[in-house]
Amino acid sequence: MSIYQSGYGPQHSTSTCLIDITNKLLHNIDTGLLTEMVFLDLSKAFDTLDRETMLKKLYSLGFSDSAVFWFKASLNNRTQSFNVNDVFSDPQSIQFGFLQGSILGPLLFKVYINNLTSVVQNCDIQLYAETLSFFP
Repeated sequence: MSIYQSGYGPQHSTSTCLIDITNKLLHNIDTGLLTEMVFLDLSKAFDTLDRETMLKKLYSLGFSDSAVFWFKASLNNRTQSFNVNDVFSDPQSIQFGFLQGSILGPLLFKVYINNLTSVVQNCDIQLYAETLSFFP
């Protein structure tokens, strides 16, 4: 996983993320550097992820064919329905997203966003759960 990722892992909490950001800001202030920050809020992130991209990432990380097939089977052919006043809607196919509320969901999300940090250069980066911040 990315060294910039906090959250969803041991010794990487909200506190470690905030301490890192605070230290970088104070250092820049002390040395007279300008600081620009970009915050990306990936709200509903689990609902918008492309499954085929996820499966390709699993292959690129060396997951076996059988493991990727298992993930594909668990991601595809999923449906959801709604219950309002004890009346259920017809099941609807879910085309995007995966395993929200599951044990594997956060891990898969980390795998999915892990290479976002490779597109940014000359910046310090901090990822926390579904938030991505860049510091020049």
